[in-house]
Amino acid sequence: MGEARRFDPAHVERTFERLLARYPGAAVGARDGNGLSVPMPASLDIGAHPVLAARAGVDLVAPQDRPRAVEAWTRALRQGAGRADVTLLNGHCAAIHYLDLRGSHGALMAVVVSDGDLADLEELAERPATPPKVCTMRRDNHGQILAIDDNGVRMLGWPAGEVVGRSSLDLVHPDDQARAIDNWLSALQSPGLPHRWRGRYARRDGTWTWLEITNTLAAGPGGDGVVHTEMLDVSDEMAALDELRRRERLLRRLTEALPSGVLQIDRDRRILHRNDRLVEIVGHPEATTLDAQLADVVLEDRAVLFRAAGRALDAAQDSDVEVRIHVAGVARPRVCSVAMRALADDGEQVSGAIVCVSDVTEATVLRAELELRATFDPLTACHNRASIMSLLGATLSRRRSGEHGVAVVFVDLDRFKAVNDAHGHAAGDHVLSVVADRLRGAIREGDAVGRIGGDEFLVVYPAIPSPSVALDAAGRLAQRLGGSVPVEGGAVQLQASLGVSWSADPAMDADSLVAIADAAMYDSKRDGTGRPVLLTAPVERLATRPD
Repeated sequence: MGEARRFDPAHVERTFERLLARYPGAAVGARDGNGLSVPMPASLDIGAHPVLAARAGVDLVAPQDRPRAVEAWTRALRQGAGRADVTLLNGHCAAIHYLDLRGSHGALMAVVVSDGDLADLEELAERPATPPKVCTMRRDNHGQILAIDDNGVRMLGWPAGEVVGRSSLDLVHPDDQARAIDNWLSALQSPGLPHRWRGRYARRDGTWTWLEITNTLAAGPGGDGVVHTEMLDVSDEMAALDELRRRERLLRRLTEALPSGVLQIDRDRRILHRNDRLVEIVGHPEATTLDAQLADVVLEDRAVLFRAAGRALDAAQDSDVEVRIHVAGVARPRVCSVAMRALADDGEQVSGAIVCVSDVTEATVLRAELELRATFDPLTACHNRASIMSLLGATLSRRRSGEHGVAVVFVDLDRFKAVNDAHGHAAGDHVLSVVADRLRGAIREGDAVGRIGGDEFLVVYPAIPSPSVALDAAGRLAQRLGGSVPVEGGAVQLQASLGVSWSADPAMDADSLVAIADAAMYDSKRDGTGRPVLLTAPVERLATRPD
């Protein structure tokens, strides 16, 4: 028993009549309880309203709005009437009204009110339904077609009279005929067992459609050698596969055109694809796994690389790392940038990763050269002014209360201008290089020497326990600087003025500490003996510099 209707049928019928009167251009369709089209009841007078012949009202609605139309239909079954505002297949907006007139006229009515022309909806309604996807055929044991059902006629477009009596092989694509024959023979050898294959069958319009064909030779004495064939239209699936293959070919061609090496790996780090460039970069023969393909990565860098792979495969985290790779015939390890990118399936589960390997050796060398130029003086190989001041600032900022103090020695060569005047600038450059070497030879590991301009140098001692120890260190510098330097045409006697500053104050900054050492250096220069002078308290810079 169906659910008893709790609405007033007379009220629903009056609503239907008012809709027709109010909207003379509305289209009308009659539906059964399942929503399918039925003939218009003779008891209804719909005047000149066009009749919708579509299988169901929902067939005329744009796909995104069909759930809304179904909800309106459900309300009509429950309450007698339902309405939904939708977009039709022709792009026009419309209101669909469903009204239950089964009690008086034996049908539910659909009234479509649109702001546009509904004439093309009748055309849409008259279009043939989607061709079936499954059909059957019977053939004798020689492959001659004995019968084809109506679905087969609609699928292939051949009238039954044009295919019955023909060899089915006539309809098979030439490229697929060998597989069709092999499957056919297998079916004849195994009565009662289905044998399946896929191939293309000719349509009457000259096109080909992909079918999955299942042949079964009727078993038993009454089989009479008849082969029953079920045919499933798999054109959409094959088209999707063809598109997938096309995209894969395109991606493979793209990877071959890239200057980087490309690897695709699965979750077990097995290689699914690589381009030729990868083998050229890593210098290792083709391998089956990521670990084996990159086995020549420098030992110290392997952990970094494989941690990045683990993050991509286990946590879907992308990484960019730089590693060195030993390559046969190349003197130094090749520096490579490795980009690791996780891949996910439709369920957002990690399925593998893409690994891009780029040779950045030249860029790395250039970067190192630029860093060297930005850090070191090209003539003396000491830190340049900016670098030594930055190093001193970092040293002071790291210092904590109670730790050893920081000492600075400001070194200024005496009478250096006379060297250039007497022996030339080449000799002066040579003297500066010798001075730098001697300064580096007199310091400890962790100390630093910088050239801050002309003939001025700065020596930084990060950990000196007391001012007296700082002064002793400056004394060793002065002693090492003493003596002559051979130059073209003679020799230059070296002497320098050295100013020393020391501080254990965590608030001391680099500029202030250097200023104290600078002032102390002027005291040393006025003394004229090359004896280091120590100052430990902030002082004002001298207004005039002694020669």
